[in-house]
Amino acid sequence: MRTPEVVFTGGTDTGTITCRQCGKTKTLDISQFKNIRKLVKVKCTCGALFDILFESRRYHRKKVQLKGELLNARSHEIIDQVIITDVSMGGISFITNLHMSVGEIYKISFSLDDQYESDVKEDIRIKYVKNRDVGAEFIEEEKYNYDLDFYLTPFSIAD
Repeated sequence: MRTPEVVFTGGTDTGTITCRQCGKTKTLDISQFKNIRKLVKVKCTCGALFDILFESRRYHRKKVQLKGELLNARSHEIIDQVIITDVSMGGISFITNLHMSVGEIYKISFSLDDQYESDVKEDIRIKYVKNRDVGAEFIEEEKYNYDLDFYLTPFSIAD
C-alpha cells in the first residue's frame, strides 16, 4: 500500500492534486472535504487510483526530536531548554517546562539534524499551549530561511 498524497490547502477552498502515475495535475474545489480527517479515494483520467489526505496547514510539517533553547525576546537570555517535536516553514512545536500563554513572544534557537547541523534562530509567537506542549508561529514572514526550507523539502529518487 502506497502512502497517501497529502494536499496542502493553506486554509483555502482549493487543492491541487497530482497523479503519481501520469503526472497530470488538477486544481479542485475541495470545500466539501475541508473538515474531513480521513482519506479520500480519487481516480485519475489515466485510470490510476490513489488516496488523498487534505491538510489545511500552509506548510509541510516534519516530526523531529531536536534539543533547543528558548530565549527571552528582548534580552536573548536562555530561559529554558526545550525539545522541538515538529517544525515547518511557518512554525514549530516544542515541549517546555515553563508556563506559557498564547500571544507571548520569544526567540527559539536550535540546530537541525542535517549534515551541516544548521543553526536556526527565529522569533516566535505562541499560538497554543496544552500542558507542556506548545505550538508557535515564526513571526518574521518576510525572512526566508534557506537551511530550514532545504531541510523540510522531501526528496526521493523514485516515488
